[in-house]
Amino acid sequence: MKQVLVMGGTEFVGKAFLQQLINLGYSVDFLTTGRRRSTISGYTTHIKCNRKKRSDLTAALKHKQYHYIVDISAYDKEDVDNLYTLRMCLGRFSLHSRIVMQFVKVTTSPTEKPSLGSL
Repeated sequence: MKQVLVMGGTEFVGKAFLQQLINLGYSVDFLTTGRRRSTISGYTTHIKCNRKKRSDLTAALKHKQYHYIVDISAYDKEDVDNLYTLRMCLGRFSLHSRIVMQFVKVTTSPTEKPSLGSL
């Protein structure tokens, strides 16, 4: 079963994306600040931490492995940088961006060059 981490997931697009991944049979963790309660069921773990503090993010994801990371809650470059630096800890990093109604996947791991593909 594919392991997915959703950054965000309690409101709007993140909530809908989280529910769809669960419906499709993925094993899904999601990470939020924990300020809002989730109304979704069927996820694996709700990870609560401040993603802006790299040390908190590293500690929260220390023993985790994911096939995909879906980041819907990034507000600035720092948010993306903090998560991207963890690709070594996570083994594989995938950034998903919605462009012209299609999902584009950029995948990197410590040993591979970035590649483009569809989700």
